Amino acid sequence: MTLTDARNYSDQHNILRRERGRAADYACIDCGHDALHWSYDRTDHSAEVLEWSWGMVGWRIWSRDLDQYVPRCRKCHWRHDHPEGGRPRRRTPESTAAERANLTAAGGDAA
Repeated sequence: MTLTDARNYSDQHNILRRERGRAADYACIDCGHDALHWSYDRTDHSAEVLEWSWGMVGWRIWSRDLDQYVPRCRKCHWRHDHPEGGRPRRRTPESTAAERANLTAAGGDAA
């Protein structure tokens, strides 16, 4: 576990890039093609939720633990974040609450 002192989603991604480099320097863990993004693996039961803020589309769930991020290509990142498929959608308080409930049900406290 490699915890950071990130205050928000953007800080965490900046720290991630500084500590591990660009995701593009790695292969996608799912398909082996060139990665493009650092992707939160959604296994941290103490994940943070970033509520709607200026300049963002929807809600974001993120972790302070750098070990919870893996390199993924765009396609695999989308599939990982949206297992139900479909078009990109905006996260709502309800969908975020459902994600947090799934984390809690998986055996941890998502608060």
